[in-house]
Amino acid sequence: MLEFLEAEGDLLVTDKPVDPVLEVSGITKALDNGPTLLFRNILGYPGHRILGNLFPTRGRMAKIFGVADPKKLKFLGLNALKNPLPPRLVDGGPCQEVVVTENIDVLQTIPVIQHTESDPGRILGSGLVLISGEGYVVTPRLFLGRRPVMPVARPRIWGKYSGGG
Repeated sequence: MLEFLEAEGDLLVTDKPVDPVLEVSGITKALDNGPTLLFRNILGYPGHRILGNLFPTRGRMAKIFGVADPKKLKFLGLNALKNPLPPRLVDGGPCQEVVVTENIDVLQTIPVIQHTESDPGRILGSGLVLISGEGYVVTPRLFLGRRPVMPVARPRIWGKYSGGG
């Protein structure tokens, strides 16, 4: 993926130190609709990287997914929902190089960023959730929303979310 973006002239790499609290998101926001950003020197997280601005425009998304017309992206997504690929089991991979099983502290393990000063803390992604089916009561039996996850050092409830439902 990075090689593809670099070949397209859509990758900006920096080795300058950046803070995951507000600075990474500030730089990313300042370069909205610009290149994908690869931060390779995260303060407090040696050896970690952060990739931002991967999908800033429909045009970039179309290029990444090999679709000539950005308006056709929806059909690619619909086809993926109707024809999901079966899972593929593997014996190992990069995601299993470091396995923490005790005293897990996400904020000490990976560089979770804080997007804005108004956020209640650092936000771990903003995964999209798709719920559908006969038993789901939201019209028309479909929900697509953003559900950010906020890791915390001690248990507490955080109820901020966006999306329908």
